[in-house]
Amino acid sequence: RRWNECQEVKAGRGHVDYTYQHGNSQKRKQVLSGLPNISLWEPIADVEDHKTILISSRTLTDFVTQRIGPEMVKEDLAGMEVESLRDLYGDGEFEISFGEIKQLLNSTRVWTGRLLPARFWQSMFCILSRADMDPTAEWYTWPNPVTNIQYYWVRRAIPLMKLKEKEPESELGRLLADVEETLEDFGFKNAEQWVEMLENSITELSSQVCITQLGHFFVSNGNQIA
Repeated sequence: RRWNECQEVKAGRGHVDYTYQHGNSQKRKQVLSGLPNISLWEPIADVEDHKTILISSRTLTDFVTQRIGPEMVKEDLAGMEVESLRDLYGDGEFEISFGEIKQLLNSTRVWTGRLLPARFWQSMFCILSRADMDPTAEWYTWPNPVTNIQYYWVRRAIPLMKLKEKEPESELGRLLADVEETLEDFGFKNAEQWVEMLENSITELSSQVCITQLGHFFVSNGNQIA
């Protein structure tokens, strides 16, 4: 889905989904409810290598029907002016084993720039990417996020220096306070590097991260399953 059609990013345990920005509420719906939400019932590391995941118009239909019910599926398909998911995804099938998925995950490599020492990036990433939140944290405000991903998504353009000053009791605020006391332990070479990092927002710092990973394309030019 195109990024400019997404109103916000939501997260739940095991998946991330995008809320479609409808614009004119009278327009017919152009997306299929529930389809972006792909969940794993257990951690990948706990699944036996020989087990497989099969992606096809049939398995997608079964998944969505169980999730939202046949009537809503029918309504959504009518809004897209198609009769079935086969019209969208074709007759192809893509199958991959959990053993191969683990190999792909193990191929992941992360490089960070001058302002993001690896130890600090890892600590910050663990906070920003969490799909839950501390339920006792009263400092969380609009738009009533239920995950750290949502909370820091809203604050992605704020320099860390301001977050550190305005929200010292937040998880990120506490981390920044800890780092400031022991810069070398988190990989910072000097105070100047630390201050320069704080002048950047989460969005700006993201440009300091390069992630590579082996993977597969399983769709053809028409976005049908190859």
